[in-house]
Amino acid sequence: MTFIESVKTCLLRKYCSCQGTASRSEFWWFTLFTAAVVFLTSFVPVLCVLAVLGLLFPQLGVSVRRLQDAGYSGKVMFSFVFIPVILLSFILFATMMLHWNSETFLTVSGVTLAICLLYPIFFFLRSSGSVHRSEN
Repeated sequence: MTFIESVKTCLLRKYCSCQGTASRSEFWWFTLFTAAVVFLTSFVPVLCVLAVLGLLFPQLGVSVRRLQDAGYSGKVMFSFVFIPVILLSFILFATMMLHWNSETFLTVSGVTLAICLLYPIFFFLRSSGSVHRSEN
């Protein structure tokens, strides 16, 4: 699947669809497109927020379809989304209650961000068994 086909598929044909599968090329081309759009619009905050909101559901959809193609349940994606949200909510609550200074807040936020980024990697490393993978 080419870059253009991937963007058309994710934005026009399967905007919020979590059914079916997505090839590796579809997933990575659309992820590259999403990163490029967010980077290019990051210089204008309002445009960046609109871009992130507009591309959030297609990115989640293609991620769930990719997980299903790799042999995992699409429900795994919800843990990748909700665990960071819960951890960051806890940090904000702790910051307000404990009156942390900025250095402590940044340290705890950095550790939490590292955990959120490493969690999916540990998930895939600990899973075993044969999984179906697409040819792309």
